[in-house]
Amino acid sequence: MLASAVVSAAPGLWSYARERRVDGLSAYLTAMTLGAVAVSVLPGSTRFLLAKEALLTGVTGVWFLVSPWVAQRPLAYLFSRPLLEGRLRWPPD
Repeated sequence: MLASAVVSAAPGLWSYARERRVDGLSAYLTAMTLGAVAVSVLPGSTRFLLAKEALLTGVTGVWFLVSPWVAQRPLAYLFSRPLLEGRLRWPPD
């Protein structure tokens, strides 16, 4: 899990080093990965382990709802922009 956190943080760190700005999508993915790591190391019952995903989903929902007021670009915009520009295609060619 820590390796995936490093992989998700790499584009954001590169963008920050090059342009001195934080990439919102990369920050979101890194935060969610680190959140999953933090929740997975907490001791608890099997019920808590099942509720872990619900906790992270709730954080994602709050992030989506708050982002239009506190960020330069809402999180939904950051997710949809690569699709609208044609950088990501489904299904892949």
